Amino acid sequence: MKRPLTRLKTLAEMVSETELSRLRQAMEVRQRIEAERAALTAPPPQLPGASPANLAGADGKWRVWRDKRLQALGLQEARAAAEAEVRRKAAARAFGRAQVLRDLEEKSLRR
Repeated sequence: MKRPLTRLKTLAEMVSETELSRLRQAMEVRQRIEAERAALTAPPPQLPGASPANLAGADGKWRVWRDKRLQALGLQEARAAAEAEVRRKAAARAFGRAQVLRDLEEKSLRR
């Protein structure tokens, strides 16, 4: 009984590590999107020597582009949040399975 349980425990630990890695990746995607959103919501840089008339035209175009980009990032962020939640649940489930198998192996070794 010890040998199959050890193999199963090893496999469960590998799955757990894989799920944790996927969760980390999903969280990194969310952080990247949040950083880009923060950069877009910050005031635009002021160009030295630029005339107010030139800035007004460029500012309007930039704001239109920024608003479209923020909208796209909002959709990406929602997808990334959903993916992170799925990955969090999968990682928790895999970790729980691995923990149960570790506990069972310890009990079987005590016998």
